[in-house]
Amino acid sequence: GGPVFPGMFLGGALGVLASQLPGLSMIAGVGLGIGAMTVAMLGIPMTSVLLATVVVSSSGGLDATPLVIIAVAVAYVTSERLKPRFLAGRVPKTGETDAGGASTRRRRR
Repeated sequence: GGPVFPGMFLGGALGVLASQLPGLSMIAGVGLGIGAMTVAMLGIPMTSVLLATVVVSSSGGLDATPLVIIAVAVAYVTSERLKPRFLAGRVPKTGETDAGGASTRRRRR
């Protein structure tokens, strides 16, 4: 349940699409997709690598582990960079605008 299995499903589907790229096998594409989407949704890189590796290892995809690690690292850094600042642990001060341009100034009643 929760965001884990939808992330795995979407990542697997996108991995199947990515496997159409030259030089990328179906198993490696699924592993890349599962790892990247899981880390983008959950923000836990080590668990995402482990989860993707366990899923594809039963199909002989253990050779794809270095690719999965790289995909997870790139997806993690990208998702962290694209987060609005107030979601990354920094609370905007009163009167300051957030990443979307919305003001945090309180309205007078």
